[in-house]
Amino acid sequence: MLAKLLGFALGLGAVVVLAVLLGPAGNREPRVLSESEGGIKTVEIQYTREAAKVTWPTLRAFLDHLDADVQVLAVCGDEADANSFRTKAAQLKQRNVETVVVGADITGWSKDRFLVAGSDLVYPKEAPSALSARTNDSLVARAIGRRWPDRFRAVQSTLVFDAGDVLCTGTRALVNDELPSKNPGVEDWFDRVRDMTGHEPLWLKGSPQHHIGMFAAPLDDRTVVVADPDLGQRLWTPEASRRLGTPDESRKATDPFRKAIADLAAAGFQIVRTPLAMIGPKVYVTYTNGVFERRGGRRIVYLPTYGIPELDNAGAEAYRSQGWEVRPVPVEGVFRLCGTIGCLVNVLERE
Repeated sequence: MLAKLLGFALGLGAVVVLAVLLGPAGNREPRVLSESEGGIKTVEIQYTREAAKVTWPTLRAFLDHLDADVQVLAVCGDEADANSFRTKAAQLKQRNVETVVVGADITGWSKDRFLVAGSDLVYPKEAPSALSARTNDSLVARAIGRRWPDRFRAVQSTLVFDAGDVLCTGTRALVNDELPSKNPGVEDWFDRVRDMTGHEPLWLKGSPQHHIGMFAAPLDDRTVVVADPDLGQRLWTPEASRRLGTPDESRKATDPFRKAIADLAAAGFQIVRTPLAMIGPKVYVTYTNGVFERRGGRRIVYLPTYGIPELDNAGAEAYRSQGWEVRPVPVEGVFRLCGTIGCLVNVLERE
């Protein structure tokens, strides 16, 4: 079990885009949407009995908040996993629920296994991994493409990436040092991001070594919610340390967040601050790695929460101040594995 949980942690999770397609679909130029565009029509999750011991409470809370007409696709490791999910799905309000069996052990993280570019599901170039479940995650996009060939096409990239290594606003693609570090010797990676997304890349050099959604959430082309360690320190309580762990408040740990905030402000974004605490490498108490949609004139954020009122209230107020409806999703069980709800859900289609 420990090995699987470690594989789950290394899989990571939070937010959208990157890669060069090996072959365009005719003359189509897929466009990667921002996280806050459109109403959610179809979501995909990865489900195994082992991962569900940690992930299901968070996923169930999210699905309880999600509208009943959203289609839910569950990609499962084997048939026993699929049967387990079907039992749980019988209690969901969503009635349009489908399962897909990969036939191999996979992790519970779905968001970063491939990026969604129109109907293309772009999965990364294979990279060596000591954990078979992490390697097998590359099968997920292909399994979906085979099941619904009229809706989705799996395409392999020439780059190694997690989809969270790039995060799109309406016109810009935010990138950080994760992408070039995973593709040494690929000198044109910056241009490839521009070609793939149709957006001008903004390189946040020296920002935290994690997926961008873990410390930034663009609400539109003008406004970005950021994870602020200084706000986190002011609101932190002894109860938070007891329940969540002791944060690293050293300059080495916190300065990358400050630099990301400064660079985003310099690029013209209005900054909205939420609390941040770094409990360990890539283990964050953060309020940026959510799921977002605009549905029927409403702006909705499915917000990770940690059971600490001082922190959760500040995280929620940041979005409410911008006119967003907040639907809280508890993540105390999963955040220690380096991700939150934004890593567990992949939005495949928006209205």
